[in-house]
Amino acid sequence: MALDSAIEIAQGEPTYLFDITSKPLPEAMIDFSAVTGLEVLYTEPAPFGQTAPALQGTLTAKQALDRLMAGSGLSYRYTSANAVTLERNVAQEDDDGPIMLGPVTVEAKREFGPNELPPEYAGGQVASGSRMGVLGNRDWRDTPFTTFGLTEKTIADSQARSASEVLIRDPGVRPQSPRGGVTDNVSVRGFPVFSPSFTFDGVHGLANIRRSQLEGTERIEVLKGPTSFLYGIPPLGGVGGTINLVPKRADDEPLTRFTARYMSASVLGGHLDVARRFGPLGEFGVRANVSYETGDGAIDDQEFERGNAYLGLDYRGERFRASLDAGNERLDQTGIMTNRLLLNGVPSAPDPELNPNGGGSEFFNDRLFGLLRAEFDITPDVTVFGAFGARSTNEYSTSASTLRIQNTAGDYVLPIFQYRFPSEARTGQLGVRASLETGPVSHELVLSANALRETQENVGASVGTCTGNIHAPTPCAVPALGFSRSDAFRVNEQEFDSVSIADTMSILDDRVQLTLGARAVELKQTNYSFSTPGEVTSVNKASAVTPAVALLVKPLPELSLFANYVEALRPGDVAPAGTVNAGESFPALRSEQFEIGAKYEFDERLGLSISLFRIEQPSGFTDTNNRFDVNGLQRNRGIELSAFGEPFDGFRFFGGLSFLDAKIIEGSDPATEGQRQGGVAPFTGSLSAEYDLPFAPGLSVNGTVVHSASASIDPSTSVSIPSWTRYDAGLRYTLELPDAKQIVFRASVENLTNAAYWQTSGFCCNVVLQSSPRTFFLTAQIDF
Repeated sequence: MALDSAIEIAQGEPTYLFDITSKPLPEAMIDFSAVTGLEVLYTEPAPFGQTAPALQGTLTAKQALDRLMAGSGLSYRYTSANAVTLERNVAQEDDDGPIMLGPVTVEAKREFGPNELPPEYAGGQVASGSRMGVLGNRDWRDTPFTTFGLTEKTIADSQARSASEVLIRDPGVRPQSPRGGVTDNVSVRGFPVFSPSFTFDGVHGLANIRRSQLEGTERIEVLKGPTSFLYGIPPLGGVGGTINLVPKRADDEPLTRFTARYMSASVLGGHLDVARRFGPLGEFGVRANVSYETGDGAIDDQEFERGNAYLGLDYRGERFRASLDAGNERLDQTGIMTNRLLLNGVPSAPDPELNPNGGGSEFFNDRLFGLLRAEFDITPDVTVFGAFGARSTNEYSTSASTLRIQNTAGDYVLPIFQYRFPSEARTGQLGVRASLETGPVSHELVLSANALRETQENVGASVGTCTGNIHAPTPCAVPALGFSRSDAFRVNEQEFDSVSIADTMSILDDRVQLTLGARAVELKQTNYSFSTPGEVTSVNKASAVTPAVALLVKPLPELSLFANYVEALRPGDVAPAGTVNAGESFPALRSEQFEIGAKYEFDERLGLSISLFRIEQPSGFTDTNNRFDVNGLQRNRGIELSAFGEPFDGFRFFGGLSFLDAKIIEGSDPATEGQRQGGVAPFTGSLSAEYDLPFAPGLSVNGTVVHSASASIDPSTSVSIPSWTRYDAGLRYTLELPDAKQIVFRASVENLTNAAYWQTSGFCCNVVLQSSPRTFFLTAQIDF
């Protein structure tokens, strides 16, 4: 590569904020290392006789090095992705006298360690990379799967309270839970991903089993397709993909931020976010988040009281790195929105503000969790890592059940249930990562073991029914909860153990990468009687070795072509309530995915991707005798297109299109075989964009459009729900003040037109969601 070209590429490197006073060069290099994370080495004793000039401002690492070393008689060269070496310039003689050789430069790449958070992409809405399970964090161009990460900026600007509210901006992801509900289930590529299957900082079992709150979340990452090879077995399956919640960490710059919040109809609250780093090189980091809000929601008869507290500690040494995350979340909510079951046709969608579940229903969730991570570099090329975490959840509810709509007029029956549902989980991970060279081939080897133990207790009963019409709901009298915490008894135990091995082989300067791997899995599920405490009703055991193959080829620096084949094992289905064999669990299920795709980057400002995939998974259905059985095979084929970035100054966007053909290709019911899977829309699209108004510095307008095509809700009939489109809009104003770093005002409205529609749930069959009402959000954020 020509020197000019290398310099031009280097100018696209990430920038850093420097504030270094004039001091001996070795001391200045310590400050430089603390800011950039680059290790500084020397080929001879450190040059204490040299003095570096003062350095202030936002610069790339290369620009900072050039200024700090100006006139020192030293040059530098990159000896790895994360290290530079300083050395004396070598003199050469020619006819005109000595010539000093200048610094050696290398082609700039967005490289980072396996557990280093990738920087934001242009525009700040998405990340330039995300976690790939045991393979660690990778740049999006070096990932042979479809993946993306939404940043803290996107979470804040969307004013979302849950992951599904943020993820709806991706066309391949759709909520499976209503806006005013208490779960955070989503559908990815037409398959359900339940909130207990979300990962927290890359491990299963710690996320909230209902709806994680986001005040302590730095990013929300999605890896699409079966992912048990990369992450281990999810507690409730996750064939469509994995949702990973990345906890917040302290940055190099101190942070003290308070945000005042309002959500219609009268929800008020506040959020405090404080971060500091300590130590000579900022080795120790502390970040604390505390939030509370309460009031009446936009849906009738709905009240909230929720709060949380999170603490993130981290240490980043030269060879040892560790982190500790702990937190507590509480949610007390009345007027719970639930899914709707259409038993006989599709009635017109009701006013979104109407709430047939009524204010008598209540839900309470209390989650306490902690996660310790650590890694140690035995040598520069060998790292051992481990993690251990635990979660405890206390939960109870009255009337958290599916509304059963009887006819096209909208008459309904609402079964009233009461239950207590305590649960606990322990999770662990241990592994080693190594790099080595065998001739022209570079290897990134990973060996990892995962374990998850989860226990669930329950006590509950049906306490009656309420009736009414969805267009004019009747208040429902719900009895007070009749169970105490001590009444609950064990109903389920899950034990998941697995060992994975992977080798990513690279040649031609990483332009061709082949990943080969496999995960050996053992799972055990023990189910206990709901009527006789302690009586074991069934024990399901399964073991398998699930392979994975992925290829990435870069014919051009800006173009990546990829293909993958992965298999996954997940826990078997459980017969749902209302069937004659309710509660019966089935053996573990194996699924597989074939995927090919391409990723293209234009000028490091615009990212484009396309993927074609096919996923097959055994599926369960309820037969004409009202018995649930796993007797089918669902095949989802699709094409996804996405684009993101800041193509020109002041305009940022993220969005795409998804075309999905979900069919039942095998089944015991002739009426469903060959038919489209119910609850999966064949086409979805999303676009979220913002624009900085040139005539009003600091003011930005933003909007989101979400569309879903008409979708079948039952493969055995021709019944469908109409297509729908939702529009959101907002403003953001950033004000710089001398006595405060920044004030940001945000105002937005969700479902601008207050559109009433039925939304697919991703569940088969006849299960839909009611649209959310027009909802206003206001925040005022100040950084001190």
